[in-house]
Amino acid sequence: GAARVLLPAAVADTNATMNDGLQGAWRWVAILGGAVMTGAICAAAVPLLQARDGAAATGVLAAERPLLAAAALIGCFLVSAAIAAGVGRLTNAAVGMFVLGCGIMAPALRSGTITELALGDIGATKPLVLMGIETIIWAALILIAGFIVLTASGPLPELDATDDDGRPVRWWSADAITGALAALIVPLAVWLLCRSPLNGQAFMSVVVGAMAAGLIARLVKPHAKPLLLFAASCLAGGIVQLVAATKLNGPVDVAYVKLLISNLSKPMPLDYAAGSLIGVSMGLGWARSFIHVPETAPAGMK
Repeated sequence: GAARVLLPAAVADTNATMNDGLQGAWRWVAILGGAVMTGAICAAAVPLLQARDGAAATGVLAAERPLLAAAALIGCFLVSAAIAAGVGRLTNAAVGMFVLGCGIMAPALRSGTITELALGDIGATKPLVLMGIETIIWAALILIAGFIVLTASGPLPELDATDDDGRPVRWWSADAITGALAALIVPLAVWLLCRSPLNGQAFMSVVVGAMAAGLIARLVKPHAKPLLLFAASCLAGGIVQLVAATKLNGPVDVAYVKLLISNLSKPMPLDYAAGSLIGVSMGLGWARSFIHVPETAPAGMK
């Protein structure tokens, strides 16, 4: 009789384990598939990111046909946001934003560097100023795309519908704004880590800074929705680029040869955009190991 009672329970536990394994497997399929799809979509805009001298452009404003390049890249970015929203719905909001970052990472790693910007011809006397403006524009685009992804994905795990005072958690709350201030660490990380104009180092310096920002923001304000943080990490990069540009005297090519260009100017706009999306997502995920989940929480939210 005892065996007959225990057997169904054992079978149920086995079935639950198998279902958990399948969910884990499909989760990774969704993440990898989404990252590949967004990367392929955004990479389609790469041929239009070409400067007048034939080299890889450092961004949209440095392209030979900036309007066409902007239309193509923004269109690909918004389509990728829709895909990322679907992935976020199946997983969580941070994973969705990570997938979106993987999409824009494709053209970021294939765009020009500070070398092409300084020594190339983009038809402007203040190329560093244009670079800062473009980075700020990307921050606005991240805000729009992030709203799409985070709205479709729902709240992050471990987050409640209300804060500690019982007030509803909102996108533009005081806690969200305070948490977004963690983005100030992004320029610091870039200044410390970006010693080379190479694409990989410039991009990874932003990722490391944004990851630290995501971790700090979620630990300090765990109830805050992170929409502003994603955009602020890119916005901080654009602001410091403009500041660095105003402090640079003389032609950019001469400053580059004399090693006078600040480390803050070495990541390109796409580096700041992709690095902010990927880094903040990773930081938010990393913070989960430090956040206590109440035992009464639903199993799917643990």
